Amino acid sequence: MKTFITGGTGLLGANIIRELILRGHKVKALVRRGSDLSGIKGLDIDLFEGDLSDEQNLYKGCKGFDNVIHAAAQTPFGFTRFLDFTDTNIRGTQNMVRAAERANITRMVYVSSCCTFGGGSKECPGTELSEFSGFRFNSGYINSKYLAQQWVLAEIEKKRLPIVIVNPAIMIGPYGSHPGPCEMILKLIRQQIRFCPNGGKNFIDVRDVAIATCNSLTRGIIGECYLLAAHNLSNAEFYNKVTGVFGKAGHKIAVPGFIFNTLGLTGNFISLLTQKDVAFNYTSSRQLTSESYFSGGKAARVLGLPQLPIDNAIHDSLAWHINKYNLINNDLQASFSIDSA
Repeated sequence: MKTFITGGTGLLGANIIRELILRGHKVKALVRRGSDLSGIKGLDIDLFEGDLSDEQNLYKGCKGFDNVIHAAAQTPFGFTRFLDFTDTNIRGTQNMVRAAERANITRMVYVSSCCTFGGGSKECPGTELSEFSGFRFNSGYINSKYLAQQWVLAEIEKKRLPIVIVNPAIMIGPYGSHPGPCEMILKLIRQQIRFCPNGGKNFIDVRDVAIATCNSLTRGIIGECYLLAAHNLSNAEFYNKVTGVFGKAGHKIAVPGFIFNTLGLTGNFISLLTQKDVAFNYTSSRQLTSESYFSGGKAARVLGLPQLPIDNAIHDSLAWHINKYNLINNDLQASFSIDSA
């Protein structure tokens, strides 16, 4: 089998590539010029230079291949404006779908996001049938992913395109080219006084997501969406998981959501004055303090999604990033086997 993948240098993409290699696939990965290749260094794959803006080049890259996995996306990293995400998440997805259609790809897996569905409570978590409710956050990322998914679903309906959609929750694990969720983990283990907001999310080992994504190449129903979700944890429970893996308890201070939202509004005001993005704003504060829990039951049944404990993912994520960024101090060095990832 021959598989073309976008987003191969990212956290999920690097783990998908490893899973594809284990399955004997010949892999070609789209990479932008100057990309950080540390997550896929030494892997037996072909690199294809380009980006999602050039449909003709994407067609050239995937022509003659059996499958396409479209995992590339612009993720927040402090941005909130819709226009910051449209080129990659919407137009880039459209270009990749059209290129795959022209190349007569046997199957394409589009990696969307859990945020395209409405999250629920722990007692009644969100599913693939939960109505989208993300517009209330005014998040450019969430809105762009939702609109891109709606476009893909419409194309599947009109043209009977062989596309399966997977919707991962918050992924934790090694080989990421950016700190992502690990940045929060690192801050937690460095600060013994932790301010813990209300709310919670679903977390999953990125390697479990990679397995289910690769399974989607041969399993799953065309035009269906599959939430790749595992562990519904409140912010306090996730913080406790992190400190438990680290082996050093900290002091957790519960802070009401309205305080975080006030700080977020302050961030908006600073951004308005400076005309620059700030690290924490009202959009991010509302997302942080919301409850957004999901069920991965459908994906477990149909795609064979593993739902392994999150502890190993936390450990291996830390080990990878500590090594990658030379974030070594006495505490971290004593607590982690740096080469374990």
